[in-house]
Amino acid sequence: VSVSFLSQVENNRCNPSLDSIHRIATALGVQLLYFRTDDNINSPITRAHERPKLHFRNPNVGYELLTRYLGGATMAMVLRFQPGERRSAEALAQQTEQWMYVLQGTMEITVKGEQYILWPGDFIVYAGNDLEETACIGENELEVLCCFAPPIL
Repeated sequence: VSVSFLSQVENNRCNPSLDSIHRIATALGVQLLYFRTDDNINSPITRAHERPKLHFRNPNVGYELLTRYLGGATMAMVLRFQPGERRSAEALAQQTEQWMYVLQGTMEITVKGEQYILWPGDFIVYAGNDLEETACIGENELEVLCCFAPPIL
């Protein structure tokens, strides 16, 4: 991002996109959610109606944080993809171990050049930087429970 853009953000003259915040966080070596202003950040409980919801470029691919406190060893979230949606993975600043458990829908996932199809009840574990792409290939919304160690946002 440009210096002038950073100045606008610092002076509250613009609202940066989640992608811009991600680039800034990566450059500073902090987690994306470092910038959030959540009063209950240290609470061990995340109520369903209070889950922070994130959308990157595509509003049809959403992330709901289950873990409010990100200073621990793990982070959990629910991914939601509308039918036909795909998301290419981005390089991570640090290595992680990740797993996904399909709650509903049909997921196509590419890990280290291998493509897999997962249905409800299926589980996959992989090194975070090995993830290449995730997609909803069924006719129903894809809902996936994910866990990352250490936290990546």
